[in-house]
Amino acid sequence: MNDTTNLSRRKLFFGAFFSAIFALQIFAQTAPPKAEVRNVTDEYFGQKITDPYRWMENVKADETQKWFRAQADYARAYLDRLPMREDILKELNSLSDVGTRVGGIQRRGNLYFYNRRAPEENDFRIYVREGLSGAERILVDPDKITSDGKRRSIGGFSASQDGKYVSYISSIGGSENGELRVVETATGKDTGELIDRARFGAGDWLPDGKSFVYNRLQKLAPDAPPTDLYQKSRVYLHVLGTNA
Repeated sequence: MNDTTNLSRRKLFFGAFFSAIFALQIFAQTAPPKAEVRNVTDEYFGQKITDPYRWMENVKADETQKWFRAQADYARAYLDRLPMREDILKELNSLSDVGTRVGGIQRRGNLYFYNRRAPEENDFRIYVREGLSGAERILVDPDKITSDGKRRSIGGFSASQDGKYVSYISSIGGSENGELRVVETATGKDTGELIDRARFGAGDWLPDGKSFVYNRLQKLAPDAPPTDLYQKSRVYLHVLGTNA
């Protein structure tokens, strides 16, 4: 570890320390907005459970939104008053952007698939190389998989067992509403597969190299509560080139 890195970490530590001391002074003078207590008691298997904040589950209600905004205003005022905040933020950004990040490595025979993001890039891209010393080649660039002008990011990928195909999750703006797509390794071309509501992985390929299983969330009705999103998800089998 070089002297520059040590110095940066010491600056970061002392900046955070003095900001924490100042934060204690702020908290001693002010208090965050309080949430009103409205006890609701349910009984489960003979055990009574009291929930004082059941009313806040309706996140679209005016009173809930008002509390959210009050909390946000309090947090903003608190953060803006911290000394050295901008210095700490700049230091964190500089430390996080010092080098290229590589992860998610998958080996299929002599092919190596992985995610890579350079310091100047906002999102990870999927690469492949033949052999450890082979030249890398980009397979999926999130900036080039859109036709609607919306920025997408890669949420994970899975290479087929023979390495001929790669399935991956793309999402708009980094959201968790993913679309499952597939590219051909040899050409980098999209195969035309597009499966919405894919979640919890980019699929697990079967030995035939032409099909995979994946998890898909249910399609919610317009008036369905958001809490229903993760209920009744199913595992499907998809065969390349078909609607199955």
